[in-house]
Amino acid sequence: MSDSRRSRPFRDGEDQARERAISVALLAQLLSEEWDVKIAPWLRDRLDVLARLSPTTADEASAMKAAGDIFEYIDEHDPDRSYSRGERLLVRVGTLLSDIGKTGPPNANEEQQELILRIFAIENVPDRETVTLTEFFAREKALKRPWELVWYYRIFSRQWQQHLQRIIRSLGLDPDRMTLKELHDLHSAWTYDLLSVEDSGIPPRAIPAAACHHRTRGDNPRGIIADDDTYTVDFGSNKAFSRAEKLVNALDIYDACRRRSGMTHQEAIAALEEEIRRRYADDPEFLEILQDINTVLDDQTEDE
Repeated sequence: MSDSRRSRPFRDGEDQARERAISVALLAQLLSEEWDVKIAPWLRDRLDVLARLSPTTADEASAMKAAGDIFEYIDEHDPDRSYSRGERLLVRVGTLLSDIGKTGPPNANEEQQELILRIFAIENVPDRETVTLTEFFAREKALKRPWELVWYYRIFSRQWQQHLQRIIRSLGLDPDRMTLKELHDLHSAWTYDLLSVEDSGIPPRAIPAAACHHRTRGDNPRGIIADDDTYTVDFGSNKAFSRAEKLVNALDIYDACRRRSGMTHQEAIAALEEEIRRRYADDPEFLEILQDINTVLDDQTEDE
C-alpha cells in the first residue's frame, strides 16, 4: 500500500469507466444470459454509481474470477463436490452485489448515495470505532469539494461540513453520535434491503449470499440467520447459510487481504483461517473452502 492509512484513492475517469463496463458486462453475461435474472434498472443504476465512485466493482470482478477458477478445479479434480447450477447462481449474485449497500438504503437519493460511497471509499481509518461522522467530515479532504485548495474553500468549509451533516440526517442518522464503524456496519443490512425490494429482479434464494457476506465477523443483517444457521425469512428453496454463501464470505475476505492489504497468498490464507475459526472452527464446509482457495489460488499473482 502506498499510504499506510488508505490504500485506494478515487480512480481517474478512464479507470472508472473501465470498472463501470466490467459491472455491466458481468451482469449481462452471467446473470441475464446464463440464469435469466433480469436486474431492475434502478438496481443497475446503483451498480453504476458503485463502479463510478469506488473501486469496489473491480474487487468483485476479481472475486468472481476466483470463484470460477475454483468451480473449474473442483469439476476436474473432485467432481463429486462440484457446485450445482443453483449454488453457482448464489455465488455470482452474492459476490457481485454484496457491497451494493455501500450506496446507502433503498430510499437514498443521488446526493445521499454519493456521500455514503465517498465515506466508504476512505479506508483503513485507525479510529473508526470512536470518531463520529461530524468529526470525520471536518478532517477528511476526500469529502471536500474539488475546489478544496482554492482560497474561498477556507471561508466556506464550515458550511460545507454542515451540508454533509444535513445529508446524513436526511437519512435518519445522527452524525454527531454515529461513529464511522457504525455506518460501515450498516452496509450489509442495506444490501439486504435493496435486494429485497419487490421489483429488484434478484431471486429471493440468492439474497442471503450477498447480504451475509460478513457472517464470519458476526454480521446478521435484519436478524435473518438463526443460531443454527437456518434462515428466519422465507428465501424459497434456500433454507440455510450453506456452502455457496460461505464461499462468497471467504472470497470476500481473501480478495480484500490480497488486493487491498497487499498480503501474500499465504498471509491471506492465514488471515482467512483466523477469521473462519472465530465462528466456524469445526465447520467442514468452511474448512473445505479454505483448502480449495489455498490450492487453486496459490499460484495466481495479485491483480493490482
